[in-house]
Amino acid sequence: QLPSPLPADPGSGPMRRQKGERDHHYAFINYASMLAADHVAFNSRFHHDAWFEELPRFLRHFPEYNELGTIDALRAKSSVLPVGIDCGDPLVEPRPADAPAANPERAADAPLLIWNQRWEYDKNPAQLLRALRQLTDSGVAFRLAICGQAFGEVPPEFAGLEEAFRDRLVHFGFAEAPAYRLLLEEAAVTFSTATHEFFGIGVLEAMARGTFAVLPDRLSYPELLSGPDVSEPTRRRCLYASHEELVETLVWSLQNTEQATRMGAELARNARRFDATAVALFYDRLFDQVRKAAPCGKPPPTPL
Repeated sequence: QLPSPLPADPGSGPMRRQKGERDHHYAFINYASMLAADHVAFNSRFHHDAWFEELPRFLRHFPEYNELGTIDALRAKSSVLPVGIDCGDPLVEPRPADAPAANPERAADAPLLIWNQRWEYDKNPAQLLRALRQLTDSGVAFRLAICGQAFGEVPPEFAGLEEAFRDRLVHFGFAEAPAYRLLLEEAAVTFSTATHEFFGIGVLEAMARGTFAVLPDRLSYPELLSGPDVSEPTRRRCLYASHEELVETLVWSLQNTEQATRMGAELARNARRFDATAVALFYDRLFDQVRKAAPCGKPPPTPL
């Protein structure tokens, strides 16, 4: 809870009951749970570091008995344990009857751009809408799939997305598993505009199918591309530092699909280290260590 950004609108998002202020009760639950635990696992190094950066500031809110002395002990029994994903296999089954159908008014060979994240404010839908409008203005051909689940109040930008890109959309909304897998297989490019991301399951699921990814050079995303299978040129091409660079890279990836596909093959090999069957071995090792009460200061290695 501590490192999560607050919404710009105090009446929206998970903090609306606190009028935009952080709810320290939830943060304290996280902290107390860590104190009680034999071991603490974060799903990325970014998540780990962001928590421990904010924790001293949080504890100083308490006028006395602020327990700042517990921080080093919590660090010592913490490690990084990523989420396991389903990397999938190439589809061999026939296309289901209810799969997204192509619009005959669209170019059938236009590359598919997929955005597959939660429909919430911390995924920055305003930048998403702005980037897609600029992408359209560039004249590059693309089809669009906006996937994801909405929780509570949906940011208004999503209504604008459906209206503005109706003629390009092959999917809009939550995708059930069979349709989602088909979209991932077909997608040429995925991207993120998130202002908050502790891991990144959606973009990893897309990359595992060979989809080229355009991601912010911050949050957990650089970690996802840190494996030996990702060359430095591919890593530099995938990570953007500004909105202008985001749009430029999207245009490049849609106009240079052969190069983007080759880079996507690197991303797919890299994503395999996050496959649930591989990550499970690290979970087993950590569980065995905790059961045997091994020194928590020596956590097992992780795929990251």
